[in-house]
Parts: sequence; C-alpha cells; structure tokens
Amino acid sequence: MTESDLIERTRTLVHQARLPPTIGLGSTWIIVLAASPRLPPVAAERYEAAFKEYRDLFPQDVADFPHVQRRQTTRYLLLRAVSPAVAHWLSRH
Repeated sequence: MTESDLIERTRTLVHQARLPPTIGLGSTWIIVLAASPRLPPVAAERYEAAFKEYRDLFPQDVADFPHVQRRQTTRYLLLRAVSPAVAHWLSRH
C-alpha cells in the first residue's frame, strides 16, 4: 500500500460515510484506522493503542476525529498527509 492508496481510500470513505470534506479529509488528512461501537471491543483497544503511540511520536501529525451518525460515534485516526507519521504507518502495515 502507498500513501496515494490511503488518500484514495480516505476519499472513498468520506463519500460513503458522508464525512465532512471541509476538514481536509483525503487531502490534508488521511484516515488510517477507525473504531465504532458496531465493531468488536478489540477494534477500540487497537484504536486507542495506535492513537496513543502516534500522538506520542508525531504530535503535530495525528488527530482523533469523532463523527456522530445515527446516535453512534465512530472515531477516525487521522495522519497528516506527506508526514513522517504516514511513512511510519506504511512501514508497519
């Protein structure tokens, strides 16, 4: 997978999940992970661990984006495009 692939996947998810494009999703920010109440608890644990790790390593290049839809909040782990955080993500996944 490449950064271009992640950007394209983010743009697709923005469209499918009706996320707000005004915050730069798919251009400035890339979605790399999500946690939703509909997923098993291990997804939330994985999300929290990844968010903490990237926030500690790359505080300027990571964001937690909660999106409420149908009374459920899905959290998205965002990494700034063309950043060391994305390079680190791609080297591990």
